Amino acid sequence: MRGRIELTKCPSCGVGFQKRDDFDDLAGHFVAEAGRSDARHVMWLNRNITKNKSDRKTLSGLLREFFDLEDRGLESWVKRRFIEKFYGSSVEGILRSGRSRVRVVG
Repeated sequence: MRGRIELTKCPSCGVGFQKRDDFDDLAGHFVAEAGRSDARHVMWLNRNITKNKSDRKTLSGLLREFFDLEDRGLESWVKRRFIEKFYGSSVEGILRSGRSRVRVVG
């Protein structure tokens, strides 16, 4: 949008950072909040990024990878993340075959 500056925002609490795609500051924010044992931030990290304690540099890379649209757009990103959530990380095979791993019995 014109005249509107897009900031990187924390997906857990919505706090904004100065630059777009500022994963280093976002990682620092998550590390600080996790250090305070903030349940909302820790749960988001556990569900979406990693259950392992990570330093700022490592977490920055993981966040960048998680939010990467891979030049395919938001719709593809949402589909990929949805499938990963329910079927695991072997998304490419499912998308290529166009099949579901769910078997209908009846």
